[in-house]
Amino acid sequence: MTDETTTKLKRNRSSANPKFNLQQTVGFLEALYKALGKGPYSRQAISEALGHGKLNGTSIRKAASLAHYGLLTRKGTAYSPSNLSDRILMPTSPEDKAKAIMEAVQQPTLYAKLIDKYKGQSLPDLLKNILAREYGINAKSSVEVADTFIESVEFAGILKSGVITATVPETTKIGNYDEEGEAEEVDDQEDDESDNPPITKKSIKGKTPLELPCGITVYYPDTLAYNFALGEFSNAIKLLNDLGVKALETETTDGDQNISD
Repeated sequence: MTDETTTKLKRNRSSANPKFNLQQTVGFLEALYKALGKGPYSRQAISEALGHGKLNGTSIRKAASLAHYGLLTRKGTAYSPSNLSDRILMPTSPEDKAKAIMEAVQQPTLYAKLIDKYKGQSLPDLLKNILAREYGINAKSSVEVADTFIESVEFAGILKSGVITATVPETTKIGNYDEEGEAEEVDDQEDDESDNPPITKKSIKGKTPLELPCGITVYYPDTLAYNFALGEFSNAIKLLNDLGVKALETETTDGDQNISD
């Protein structure tokens, strides 16, 4: 990555947030337990257990969300469910499970800031604008970020009738993030938090699209179809995909690099 890109990633990290809401992410956790037990897991094993054959943008974002909510810990390149995960999936009482879920929703730094700011108050109707102006969220993704936050706090039971409850339990940070480098997400977040709009595959006359596992779509002239079929560009395509996966992993790892060893 260029120095400009690195600077952009650092600038956005304080606003990093999970791409999936807490209820969805608990579902990912259940899938990991069911397929692989209590771990530890490799990143590739996580991807396969969550329904993806290879590492790609979606699987990395799912793993990143698990880290955001403090549900995975990492030692080296191995990932394991945290104690918070055990309390959610194997609770000793309904009350302990409910409290663990409340603690999980406060793990993402952005969520913790919003919960603390609006504790005992109603969430503003224009939360998406506040996220964009005060928390550095890209305006193009602020609606999605706001919706994911609202869905998560509702699932955790701390948003009732539009008001963040005043009695949110204190929680201990799992250690996935620090103030400067909390982003895991890929989009881990940086995808959506970048100044560039998301790339979507579209039809371009005279061009053939090739979507790579990492999510990048390459368009090449139809006249080169024969050369592609012969594999003449295979090394270049593989290199591009590897760079794409590495970039996404870097964003994710930035967020979970501080997960307790």
